[in-house]
Amino acid sequence: MSFKNIRGQDKAINILKNYIAQSRLLGSYILTGPEGVGKQLVALNLAKTLNCQDNGAEPCDACASCQKIDKNQHPDVHVIACADSQIQIEYIRQLQSRSSLKPYEGRVKVFIINDAHRLTAEASNALLKILEEPPKNTLIILITDKLNLLFKTIISRCKILRFSPLIRTELQEIISRDYGVDKASAHFLAYFSEGRLGCALRLKDTDILREKNRVIDAFGQSLTKTYENLNIQGKPEIRQNLNILA
Repeated sequence: MSFKNIRGQDKAINILKNYIAQSRLLGSYILTGPEGVGKQLVALNLAKTLNCQDNGAEPCDACASCQKIDKNQHPDVHVIACADSQIQIEYIRQLQSRSSLKPYEGRVKVFIINDAHRLTAEASNALLKILEEPPKNTLIILITDKLNLLFKTIISRCKILRFSPLIRTELQEIISRDYGVDKASAHFLAYFSEGRLGCALRLKDTDILREKNRVIDAFGQSLTKTYENLNIQGKPEIRQNLNILA
């Protein structure tokens, strides 16, 4: 997947592309915004672009470097995604050790810290020392949906790129057109995910749509029976109206 396949984040992507074109990208960045809007995809595509063997403005997705990054096998691209509740200092010490080395295969070493707001105070202070004297040929990307929980001193040493959800009607169209979801379900997913494509796609593969339909059917049957008991004439298309409300 290249930058052009990431929806709704043109402003942030264009800023990064301009930095690449002007050879001003190295240093540290914070990608911030709601969960599921494409922050990690942008970070990985940035890593691919900087190390792509085609040297273009977009990753080719076909060269050995791009494929290794997609498979999390590139020796110069490291993603910190801690399964624990906090990111401990050991992870930052590893980052510091690796960043002191020259790139092994690529042109740029890239370190991506997911959920950077989960850095412990000790880890934050260790990271701050690295940001104060950034290593050569190194890019550090912090990803967070809780910018206010990061140390202010860390924020002050990073360029901040803000990500936003899609307009819900636009997301509904994307889900329906590109992912083969029927219109009613796409409407539900777009609104339930609050415009976040990543969240909508995760929900699509769960039981939430089937459960939503089950609840609507049960409520519709109950409402239909009530209409019949009250002998109300000209009852509406209950199932259709409930789907619209959902």
